[in-house]
Amino acid sequence: MTPEEKALIRMKPDISKLRGAGFEEKDEYFIKTAVFMNGEFLAELRVYKDGRVGGRVIDLATEDEYLPVGSSARISPYVSLAREKYIEALRELAKPAFVFQPFVSDQANRLARYLYETFGEEPDFPFQAKNDDDLTGVFRNPKNRRWYGLVMHIPRSKLTKLRRDDGDFVDVLNIKHDDKAIPDIISGTPGIYPAWHMQKKHWISVVLDDTLPDPAVIDLVCQSRNFTLSASSKKRSKNEN
Repeated sequence: MTPEEKALIRMKPDISKLRGAGFEEKDEYFIKTAVFMNGEFLAELRVYKDGRVGGRVIDLATEDEYLPVGSSARISPYVSLAREKYIEALRELAKPAFVFQPFVSDQANRLARYLYETFGEEPDFPFQAKNDDDLTGVFRNPKNRRWYGLVMHIPRSKLTKLRRDDGDFVDVLNIKHDDKAIPDIISGTPGIYPAWHMQKKHWISVVLDDTLPDPAVIDLVCQSRNFTLSASSKKRSKNEN
């Protein structure tokens, strides 16, 4: 993951706010800068007019781009500190004009909006207490706190069983499904895989990269939600009896 991706992983630029937030408009992009590391470096944040976001570090002593902060190789403590401070600078530059989103992918965020607008339910992030960078969000049945959806940001290779991680990360939704129908839906539906990191007998994984259209994803997650509602009803009926 690049420093830019780490800094802005769940943030999306609001083009209408850029000028008021101090971004300077160029022909193809908006740019905002900040000095960091006691004046040694300059952080540049660029928002292109097609929505893409980029950044770079300038070494103010040489006025050249400082490439080590973007290296995936082993880095020295000094470069590691510069990278950390660069990430902090990017977040501060972005804060006034970027919108925070619960998830990385557009499809995961559209799903979150649908569940909130329809059921008033929002994801929680139970693992961030131990790791601030954890992007795992859980959707729960509010009546019994049972999970009906789990969104994770993982290497695609975890699902495709590639031997090496090629750096391609995706949002993946784990949901409950009819046990008897799981083999057919996995073999016959692009974008659906055996559940990663969960019980494969009861759960499936759906890649949220628009391979499966929103209505199909929504239908599946609502089925999963109904499974937890049924479990709640059965438990209540048993207690009443």
